[in-house]
Amino acid sequence: MTTHCIIVTYNGIEWIKKCLDSLQESSVILKVICIDNGSTDGTQNIIKSYSSVKFIQSETNLGFGKANNIGINIALENSADYVFLLNQDAWIEKDTLKNLLEVITENENIEIASPIHLNGSGKALDKLFATYVAPKLSNDPCLFMSDAYTHQLAKYYEVDFVNAAAWLLSRECIEKVGLFDPLFYHYGEDVNYCQRLSYFKYKLAIVSGSKIYHDREDRVIKKDKSIHFKERTLLIELADPRSSDSYFKNRISYLKKYYFRDFILNVLRSRFSKAKEALYFRRFLIINRSKIVLSRNRNKC
Repeated sequence: MTTHCIIVTYNGIEWIKKCLDSLQESSVILKVICIDNGSTDGTQNIIKSYSSVKFIQSETNLGFGKANNIGINIALENSADYVFLLNQDAWIEKDTLKNLLEVITENENIEIASPIHLNGSGKALDKLFATYVAPKLSNDPCLFMSDAYTHQLAKYYEVDFVNAAAWLLSRECIEKVGLFDPLFYHYGEDVNYCQRLSYFKYKLAIVSGSKIYHDREDRVIKKDKSIHFKERTLLIELADPRSSDSYFKNRISYLKKYYFRDFILNVLRSRFSKAKEALYFRRFLIINRSKIVLSRNRNKC
């Protein structure tokens, strides 16, 4: 059973040594592939000092998904049974992979397993990870936090989404669900992948006995109101293969009319910046419709 670890780097000199050192201590033997997205801080020199690590230098910044796809393809070509995606600013414990592999091999519907994401100090859950496993008002909530508080953790918990900072994927999953979709450059690709995972009736689980440390607690998390965030939100919704083609056609038709009306209303009210934004998103939908359709068709195969 062969496991390859893929790490995409970009100016990660602060963390990459700790990341790679932790992989060398893993109880599961790993073949490590690093794809660098054009670092300018010397990250490449540290990676190259590890003779066992396969290093690939991208001439351009490919973003998260496309760079990972290069590593995943190399892993599959070299007979990988499992692929472990790990962020450059994260590191593992000795048995992190061992515990992930136990869950994914013992449960035939679980095709992605992710560890518990702690912050860099290990004193708390990673801030965003905590939101992914928080109890939800639904008939099938994740009870991880409740069970942790009452000291009765299950071996794993099925969840709808966990960010791809640390994913163990089976070869079967990759061959069926595919690679990260090129429709997404950076952010959103893991949400789309989880949508596709669900489309094929596969499961994603977090494994309570497996941990990583994700060193990003000093970063300020604030509400993203940028144009790129709004673009990404539209792509995530419209590219979801679980929605029917008729829903897609009706939804994109409605959104184009909505943005056109919004444009007219804002012009009449002399809100020209908002009018310009509404027109921008209408054009965005028109320009990207064919790409979204291609994505939907590709990911339903």
